[in-house]
Amino acid sequence: LIRLLTAMLADGHILLDDVPGVGKTTMAVALSRAAGVPCQRVQFTPDILPSDLVGFSMPDTAGHFRYHPGALLKASLVLGDEINRAPSRTQSALLEAMEERQVTVDGQTYPLPRPFWVIATQNSVGTSGTQKLPYAQMDRFMVRLSLGYPDYEAQMTMLRERQGKDPLDRVESVLTGETFLQLQEEVRKVHADDPILDYPMRLTMASRGTTRRLCRGQSQGHPVSGPHGQGPCLDGGTGLCERMGRAGSIPGYLPSPDSAEGGYG
Repeated sequence: LIRLLTAMLADGHILLDDVPGVGKTTMAVALSRAAGVPCQRVQFTPDILPSDLVGFSMPDTAGHFRYHPGALLKASLVLGDEINRAPSRTQSALLEAMEERQVTVDGQTYPLPRPFWVIATQNSVGTSGTQKLPYAQMDRFMVRLSLGYPDYEAQMTMLRERQGKDPLDRVESVLTGETFLQLQEEVRKVHADDPILDYPMRLTMASRGTTRRLCRGQSQGHPVSGPHGQGPCLDGGTGLCERMGRAGSIPGYLPSPDSAEGGYG
């Protein structure tokens, strides 16, 4: 929850990557209710169209074209369920909204509500009907999280609480959209000295020069918005080559600027 709120305060989008049935959608709905912002759920399927997200124009009774907003313009928090089942054209329509906070229909640009976040869920690649998200779209997410299966006590608690009233009905709003905008403005005012900025920049640049350890380095946007992980590995792994394991296999790796194996060259 702390990471989710941190990403929202930093005006970033969130990707929940996990198997079906672990409560990704429920968590996103509960978060929107607690934040006091309208939520719009979009179920991504192989036949979903870009117009379902950005809207469309059609003639009215007078013969004038009238714009009908899509799902992205109807809420501050858009829950994209199973995003990696959507076709590429729909993924492209979502990219502009996530990056530019606007959509373009018939040459006309429409701004999205403020604040605006996308919380997307994706099923594990390899399950029925899924595909890998392109690198450009992975780069739009500030945080990538995996919930995992709850333990025995947590599952027993969920079963008990669902006897009778739905637990989601008990979630109360503690914030508003206007409050979130004010908090985001306060976040932008936070000053960081160069020694603090130096660390994420050096770490990001180091990742680009370690081809023996990482299959793909961090993009330029990550030291600005915060890294979400290395993304898909070229050989189907987790961003680190399979022979090296996960990120913990490189403890403290941060070469100096003049290192022969560093990320500056």
